Amino acid sequence: MPAPKHQYLLRGEITATAPLSVTYVGLDGRLPRTPHGEVFLNSGTLRGPLRKAALRVAKEQVHEALSLQTLYMLGEGVDTTREVNNEVGKYFDPAAEQRLRETNLILDMFGRWRLAGQLSVSPLRTAAGNVIQAGQGTRHDQFERDPSLVEWLSEEDQAALREMMASASASMADIAPLQAEIKQLKAQYRKTDDREQKSQLWKQVERLEAEIKELRENRKGAENSIKHPIEGYEAIAPGSTLSSTLKLRNVSEASLGLLLETLIVFSRHPVIGGHQGAGGTVEARWTVYRRDAGSLQAEEIGEVALDELGIQLTGDALEAAREAFRAAIPTQDLSCYLLEQASQKKSQRDQ
Repeated sequence: MPAPKHQYLLRGEITATAPLSVTYVGLDGRLPRTPHGEVFLNSGTLRGPLRKAALRVAKEQVHEALSLQTLYMLGEGVDTTREVNNEVGKYFDPAAEQRLRETNLILDMFGRWRLAGQLSVSPLRTAAGNVIQAGQGTRHDQFERDPSLVEWLSEEDQAALREMMASASASMADIAPLQAEIKQLKAQYRKTDDREQKSQLWKQVERLEAEIKELRENRKGAENSIKHPIEGYEAIAPGSTLSSTLKLRNVSEASLGLLLETLIVFSRHPVIGGHQGAGGTVEARWTVYRRDAGSLQAEEIGEVALDELGIQLTGDALEAAREAFRAAIPTQDLSCYLLEQASQKKSQRDQ
């Protein structure tokens, strides 16, 4: 008899303990905004790290040798063999899909092309007032900070250093006004909705960037000057709270157990977004709800709280879910990702 299916909801908040930033294509370094005075990080900012943590769960608990193609499929949903493409259109069996989901809980949770994952992750939203400019500063040349370092250099290298520093200083004097002009053009680009004007502005930006590239290529030493200001990046400020919801649809108790094990692994390195050398760390707290088929209201069954020091799982139902996942491990075949493979397993089971 198949295990009963439920809907699970983890609703709570994530707190930034360091600046949170993500670079999104087309936004020129800015974070996405809503019309309601909020900024947000796309769901993939959290879902991606969770998928990688689930792969770590497989490595630590399933103890199964996995091929390169299987690791790509589990960790990223990428089919390096193109077998899924070949299967589409010529093979479909709803019973085989269900068997595939039962056999590979990670794929059931996170999905692949043509197989929707059962885990949905909300965007992480916070008030726009929580946005700051982080990471500003100045990179200094170590020989200016500590001239005694030149004692380690030969006379030839000392001469090369003098030439390199003079070249960098001269080129930066030429580059600085070009960078200021680019900044103004990008600001105009963001403000206008006229497509033709946007196109013209961007052509000017590209022309100036080409000039800067040529100046850098012609300087002595590194292409990018060692000594230069660091503009920083837009980020969500430390101490900000972001709303967060994780939802598991139509899954067994074992799938909740897998998600909990995934969060346990994630808690060892609770980091999201970019610039992880100086940011990205978070704390999180979710209340866990379960809603059974036919019920009108979800029932609170526990709580999850995590930070860099560890994770706390509260509620007997959460421990029962972890036990259910451990009990399901012997039935898992993480190398199974095709409907045809799952169909053969179904046939063998029914024999």
